[in-house]
Amino acid sequence: MYDLKRLALLMDGGFVTKRLREELSRSHPTADHIEKLAKLVLSDTALAGMTLFRIFYYDSPPYERTGVHPLTKAKIEFGKKEVAARNAAILDSLAGRTDFAVRRGRLSLDGWKLRGSVLNRPAARTELTVKEEDVIPDFKQKEVDLKIGLDIAWISLKQIASNICLVTADSDFVPAMKFARREGVRIYLQTMGQSPVKELKEHADVVLSYPGFRAAGVKPPVEPL
Repeated sequence: MYDLKRLALLMDGGFVTKRLREELSRSHPTADHIEKLAKLVLSDTALAGMTLFRIFYYDSPPYERTGVHPLTKAKIEFGKKEVAARNAAILDSLAGRTDFAVRRGRLSLDGWKLRGSVLNRPAARTELTVKEEDVIPDFKQKEVDLKIGLDIAWISLKQIASNICLVTADSDFVPAMKFARREGVRIYLQTMGQSPVKELKEHADVVLSYPGFRAAGVKPPVEPL
């Protein structure tokens, strides 16, 4: 029988880190920031009195293979870059924290692309000079959305929790949300201040408000990007 007050918190890591960077003056979020975000979400009055089952955090470990830059033909060892070590450390740190479970997907290198800012240059309307730093790897995240959807189904079918709070703004989760609601699970949606698309909003029972990190007194790291 359902514990009507049990809650599972599911955090879409790619979405979370993107939103945190915007909040933290484009500084790199840390594992501490992500844990503080989880506590901030759980402190919402709409979730008062609920018993936390677990915090699930979904993200892909860094890409560790070698690539070849299309302009310079230089080999790039992505696994040795600072960002790779930092992202791996975040996942390892969260995995060891109380009530956290880390679900890892994977990254694939699907080619190379121009930075978005390149096409906004005034000269781009007539001719475009592309520099080495203008071309960046096009990484695609695999399996993360699938694992979130599977966990939503598992929690619902096994009656693990009667409440799910989903931190994302990705409408790809709508089918999983609809399934959970049909199984009697109440869905709470936290989009971290981003306006949810109509379909996503329609299939959540409650869209939570978001005070933001600054309002909660959380400061950015010392070293910005």
